[in-house]
Amino acid sequence: MNKAFNGADRLQLFGLEVISLVSQGKTETITEIEKHIDDVNLIQYIREKYRNDMFNTFEDDCPYNLNDWNKAFSEYSGYIRGNERRKYGICNDSDGLLLLLALLLEIVADK
Repeated sequence: MNKAFNGADRLQLFGLEVISLVSQGKTETITEIEKHIDDVNLIQYIREKYRNDMFNTFEDDCPYNLNDWNKAFSEYSGYIRGNERRKYGICNDSDGLLLLLALLLEIVADK
């Protein structure tokens, strides 16, 4: 299916959903987020785990290229590993969703 929005276009919409998850008190470990970044399936992991907590679940037939979003995050695979506090001010292992947001800011800034 041809997607209307390719690359990291509209990725900020996913970030707004992650902000909502943080506001709801949801947490992820940094290790789990990094694992799914490495596996290039981060968007699908978050979508499936939090399906009932998100307004937009970014289904496979949505106009956004989720594979491109996963690839954008995968470019940071191995980049952080233990340096979350120094690079992003993230102090707790349970702040994986904040790490996701920090990476999203980098991706959008580089766009």
